[in-house]
Amino acid sequence: MIFALAFISLFAMSAEHTVDNMPDATKQRVVLGVVEFPPLVMKDPTTMKCHGEIIDTIDALLIKLNYEVRVECAPPARLFERVRTGVVDLTINVKGTRALDDNVIFLDKPVVFLSTLLVSNKKRLNEKSVAAVRGYDFLGLRKELLDAGYTFFDMANASEAIQLFEMHRTAHLLTYEAPYMFYVANNGSTVSELLVSQRRNIPSFLAVSKTSDQKDSLITNLEQAMMDISSYSIIDFYKKNNFSIEN
Repeated sequence: MIFALAFISLFAMSAEHTVDNMPDATKQRVVLGVVEFPPLVMKDPTTMKCHGEIIDTIDALLIKLNYEVRVECAPPARLFERVRTGVVDLTINVKGTRALDDNVIFLDKPVVFLSTLLVSNKKRLNEKSVAAVRGYDFLGLRKELLDAGYTFFDMANASEAIQLFEMHRTAHLLTYEAPYMFYVANNGSTVSELLVSQRRNIPSFLAVSKTSDQKDSLITNLEQAMMDISSYSIIDFYKKNNFSIEN
């Protein structure tokens, strides 16, 4: 009798432990795709995982909506393909990227406001070589420069493109302002005379994959959540609330 009671007690403890460690069946799992974009998205060189304010912001928002979030960090070109096939459920991007726009539905509320720059070595203004990120159109500026006879040297991410320019491999750099300013603040610049032109300001948005299994629920839930965000951008709202999931 004592053995039977002990067995029943052990079985009950084991069952309780199993249930506690099972994923929450009430939560829908989604994959958030991001690109390395210092300082908003940083990649750990050891784990190769990404972290930063953008991830904290969208993670907080999705957790509030009862989603279980997995973050996938990839170069833009690879990420856009994974969004197209629905492997990645949603991402953050500006409108006007040819490799992405036809494959996603954008939400209306901006996530964060960005600026693009054309940075030039003043001593090489007559040259037409440009470092940039593969897959980015930069609000049509890439096409404008190609039409003007410029040659692009595309890299996998912003950091590699900036480094190519800083190594004097190209005369110009087409980039977003945030990663470039972050790089210069931490490493300085090897280019003694710079010309910054073609500054263009643009909002970025949450973009839900048209082939995601979670498409309908994500759009419905996110649109409803946007109604409670009073700030100009989602990241501003969550920064003011210390990335809390509570309003």
